[in-house]
Amino acid sequence: MNDSAFRARQRLLPCLALAALGLPPCAAQDEPATAPTRPPDATPRPVDAITFEALLDQVRAAHRPTAAGRPLDRFHATLRYTPARVQEDSVEVDLDVTYLEPGFLRYRVEEPGQTLEKGFDENGAWSLVGKQLNRLQGKTHATDRAHVKRDLGIARQLLRLLDPAAVLARLESPSAPLRSRFKLNEKDHAEVWVVRGRVAEFPLHTPGPDGATTAPAELQVTIDAKTGLLHAIESQPLDPAGAASGPREGVVLRDMVEHDGLVLPRELFLYRNRERQARVGIRAIDLAPDAVTPATVRRPG
Repeated sequence: MNDSAFRARQRLLPCLALAALGLPPCAAQDEPATAPTRPPDATPRPVDAITFEALLDQVRAAHRPTAAGRPLDRFHATLRYTPARVQEDSVEVDLDVTYLEPGFLRYRVEEPGQTLEKGFDENGAWSLVGKQLNRLQGKTHATDRAHVKRDLGIARQLLRLLDPAAVLARLESPSAPLRSRFKLNEKDHAEVWVVRGRVAEFPLHTPGPDGATTAPAELQVTIDAKTGLLHAIESQPLDPAGAASGPREGVVLRDMVEHDGLVLPRELFLYRNRERQARVGIRAIDLAPDAVTPATVRRPG
């Protein structure tokens, strides 16, 4: 089976048993009625005040109720990727994903008699179709290479968003938290704090002009004022001069649950220039897989 068939494969893997990992049962697969079509706006409201340091403490306590200080540098998960627009080379698929910092990615779809895999390591993007290992280089593999880099960015961002306090702590000269209202759906809003600032590097869904998968960025972080949980994050890549470069990307988190001492989303909605690109469902996740090392995530051979 070639890479084109890999991209177009529509058969979904069975959902892993979430109960064994402490997650609630799988949600229905139909598009939820409240799924945002664009990142909801946060309208500034000059009400109340909180210091950045106090907000940082609130976010840390909310997302890490019993896992303070625990490093997050890897995961093994089953993710369901659903593009906003189904195309020949972009269909809904369940992926078995392994990620290890700083940039090792490996994901696969199991088929009877063979395994279809793609990934990224220190030598770039690769694919394994049956027993055929392909280096995704040159014009012939441009589309597959871009998809792997997109998926690398998604994996990196997922890991970052599991610890939003760490994201806030990396902001250079963060703004004072601004009280706002965040649109959850057509009827409901949440009271939130919005913080803006720059970071030296942030994962990209869309590789930069030079193929880079991270870049300096201006971030807008939206935090629930009552719970301290992350609602959304928007990033604007910056060029070396500090000017906007590349599309604005956003992630909206939904359906937060506690798992293994952390509070994490079961769904992520991905945006580019405020248009929804995809939904990523977390079907199952292990945040401390002992067997994950660079050797196990690198390309075969």
